[in-house]
Amino acid sequence: MQNQTARLQRSERQLWKDSLRPDLRQKTNYVDVGCIRCMAAVIVLRCIPEDDYAKLKAVATSFVWFIPNDRVQGAVGTFPITVQERRGKSTRPCAQILYLSPSLEDMDFEITLALVAHEIAHLTLGHVLSGKSTNKVHEDAAWNLACRWGFEREVKRWHAVFREGDRDGQVAY
Repeated sequence: MQNQTARLQRSERQLWKDSLRPDLRQKTNYVDVGCIRCMAAVIVLRCIPEDDYAKLKAVATSFVWFIPNDRVQGAVGTFPITVQERRGKSTRPCAQILYLSPSLEDMDFEITLALVAHEIAHLTLGHVLSGKSTNKVHEDAAWNLACRWGFEREVKRWHAVFREGDRDGQVAY
């Protein structure tokens, strides 16, 4: 945490004003307020350099935070349509969702920070991932951007724990 404090770029209030803070942005049940994942998201958002933060602000309405608590075993809900997904020559309305699993609450905070930075990097880079289709170029770009934001130690820790091909079901998209 001390390492991140030294490189903060903006206040928590600024995140709120820019509609990016996950626990204040949506008036829904999509976010487990006060959880470790929200804390990690706030730290990452406060550390992103201004040029990348501007890109993220530009897409703030194109995604929905989904940070459910671990007590919800199932639910039926709606998400707002945030993007038009291209399928060949046509488009269809979709909800782009940034999902942070409740299992992150039980992981080392450095690993949670790395994963949150990685997922926010995908949004900043304009990556839209569908289902389990992954693109190694996009994955590498997102990890590299998280490192450029100052989360290199955390990313190295994530990779040390979840080596490629040996993640025991742990996947970052």
